Amino acid sequence: MASNLSLSGLVSGMDTESIIQKLMAVESRPIQLLQQKQTTLQDKANAWRDINTRLSNLQSRAADLADKLKFYAKKAISGDTTVFDATASSSAAASSYSLTVQQLAQAHIVASAAPPGGPTDPAAALNQAGNPQINGKTIQVGLTDSLNSIRDKINATPNIGVTASVVQVDATHYQLVMTSKTVGSTPIAFTDSGNVLTNIGILSGGVPNTVQAAQDAIVKINNLTVQRASNTLSDVIPGVTLTLKKPSTGTVSLTVGQDYDAVVKAVHDFADQYNSLIDLINQQTSWDDKTKKGGTLFGDPTANQIKAQLRSMVMDVVPGTQVYKNFTDIGVTTGKYGNANYEKLQVDDTKLRQALTDNLDAVGQLLGVNEANVALATAGSTATASGTAAGFDPNNVLNGQTSSAAWGTTGVGWQDNTPGTFPDTLTINFGTTRTLDKLVVYTLDSATQPASANGVRDYSIEYWDGSAWKLLTSVNGNSQGVITSTFGAINTSQIRLNITAANGASSNILQVQAFQPSTGVAGRVRNYIKGYTDSGTGLLDVKQKSLKSQMDDLSKSIKSMQDRLGLREQTMRQQFTAMETALSKLKDQSAALNSMLMNPGR
Repeated sequence: MASNLSLSGLVSGMDTESIIQKLMAVESRPIQLLQQKQTTLQDKANAWRDINTRLSNLQSRAADLADKLKFYAKKAISGDTTVFDATASSSAAASSYSLTVQQLAQAHIVASAAPPGGPTDPAAALNQAGNPQINGKTIQVGLTDSLNSIRDKINATPNIGVTASVVQVDATHYQLVMTSKTVGSTPIAFTDSGNVLTNIGILSGGVPNTVQAAQDAIVKINNLTVQRASNTLSDVIPGVTLTLKKPSTGTVSLTVGQDYDAVVKAVHDFADQYNSLIDLINQQTSWDDKTKKGGTLFGDPTANQIKAQLRSMVMDVVPGTQVYKNFTDIGVTTGKYGNANYEKLQVDDTKLRQALTDNLDAVGQLLGVNEANVALATAGSTATASGTAAGFDPNNVLNGQTSSAAWGTTGVGWQDNTPGTFPDTLTINFGTTRTLDKLVVYTLDSATQPASANGVRDYSIEYWDGSAWKLLTSVNGNSQGVITSTFGAINTSQIRLNITAANGASSNILQVQAFQPSTGVAGRVRNYIKGYTDSGTGLLDVKQKSLKSQMDDLSKSIKSMQDRLGLREQTMRQQFTAMETALSKLKDQSAALNSMLMNPGR
């Protein structure tokens, strides 16, 4: 490292340190320019990252807008939610009902002897011995057992079907209480041994000391009496679940109809996200006349192209529509030029709801809800598998049957014939080349055979490119009954599921659906955005990589220039030090010469 000797300019009188700093400042100017350029590139990368995020969010909102289950969702309205709540699935039929809740299902509750009988200390030995049974489970009671210990033994017994507790009922008395874990008319079953239950008052003459009777729920629906061992009724009105809360004093209405609120919300969510994206693009591409400065992406044609193309995707006529041809027809418009909402979407709820009421299917066609499933036997598709269990023809996955309730019967689902051995393959041949962008797999999933224990877990989706199978996407760790995979549009004549693991022993597939890209508003927006946001191939991902590469190159250049400047500074210091040293020597020589001249006799 250079020495600081003589840099103070004591000999020359020069402020050498200041001179060096100013010279270095001049020579470091190119570095500053590169750093400014690097900052500009980073600002652009941040701006594109934000746009990419909002595009991805808009893509999600578009997917929600075209979600068939959400679009055709039903709602059930209870006339008195203190009596019962109700929910409806998309399969529920629109109708009205009158309900009378006569009684709720309730659990059987029994208790030991009430005061003045019963112990005054729950921890005191009861001096009872025997092996009574509760719901067929034996409890060993000894002479030293108390109410507390009997309670603990009951609760520690697996699958006994009751919960035991000790309750202090007055200042000095305690009772052992047993509550059935299930509601309904089936009571707790007791078998006494050693008269333990009789002696502590649980039984009297073999009859339980019942605090609350076991009973089923009883409901009249349109004057038809329904009895169930539950307060949640999901098998009475198809597609409707009733949750009973209390008996009614009269009839209570139930109305099942289309859930237009869900569609209106989806349209608003889409419009809000679209507007958020437009705001961001306008901010990043704006020009400020006062400051004479542009936004980070001012002049970048890509940002303005995204905005223009999206507006076209959203507002242009949808080919093939008959009733509602574009967004404007259902009440979605853009603000006029000069208006504060110029370029932004505005939703007329009244017009939208009227369109939904007048022709729900036509609105669905405009949005792209009703995509075409080409994985159907009726569309010319066939299925083959690596192996098939008896009674599970692979072509069953092409018949449109999406309910697992009838699994195991003729015409329902495919199952492999090698339980515990993987991989298993299921191939769908379309009979012609199809353009696809979504695949939906229905695996076995019912109340008695849930997907978490019987469905497929890990699989890859492959497509035939004309000469070889190519990986399209993979699913891992699935526990759901319906798995939806979306991807960039491909052209293929075959797809294949390569199943490598299942939650049970076998590969159980109920249905496979393959969809062509939607031409509706939501579908074309989603497909357009894919070209920008897809990882690896999307334009914005490519742009981000290019910006990063440029910043990396600048970092290398800056580092190289900083190294050279360090050497340059070191050289300057050495040169100034040498100059000061030389001047010091000259000064010393001059002083000596002057001394000799002034004192010649010496």
